[in-house]
Amino acid sequence: MPGCLECRRVKPIGNGNTYFTGINDSGEIIGSYLNNFGPSGGFLFVNGAFIPLPFTPLAINNLGQILGKNSNGQIFAEKDGFTIENLGQLPFTPTGFNDDGTIVGGDDVYFRNNIAQLTIPGATGVQINAINDPGTIVGTYIGADGQSYGFEESGYVPVTTPEPRFLGLLFAGLCGFVVRRRRIRSVDSKRHF
Repeated sequence: MPGCLECRRVKPIGNGNTYFTGINDSGEIIGSYLNNFGPSGGFLFVNGAFIPLPFTPLAINNLGQILGKNSNGQIFAEKDGFTIENLGQLPFTPTGFNDDGTIVGGDDVYFRNNIAQLTIPGATGVQINAINDPGTIVGTYIGADGQSYGFEESGYVPVTTPEPRFLGLLFAGLCGFVVRRRRIRSVDSKRHF
């Protein structure tokens, strides 16, 4: 296997270590740094320039949206300094997301307030690492023999379980519907007398 033929080395930020952790098709790179003599942080690296981020970047998609995690553990999507969507706290750490907003991490797939778990027959552990725009998922699983195997899943159709936050909203909406329906019936029954 050939070595790095055209590696571009980037000087670390400050006096520490710099880590690139994601890239999109436009070449926008996200990462983090550890500073030996001060604070650590996240960044967006574009056209040779570091743009500091006030959160830990987890993934970037081809629309330039960055999936991030703040100091309170909240997961959100950000674009050009503005929060697009606050997802609150997810039960997994995201490792990737695509342009339609599907988020993956651990053995979970999150899409539009639904979380589905990817299961592989015979696997004792699953780690989804990335998802592309057509929806192909890649990752690693541990087989019954204890060995690690890579996997690619392009025909995955999730059986979704609504996220608890979504179930609360659904319950509140149903309660409101029942109360409104009772009021309408009460008014209708008074009109008949």
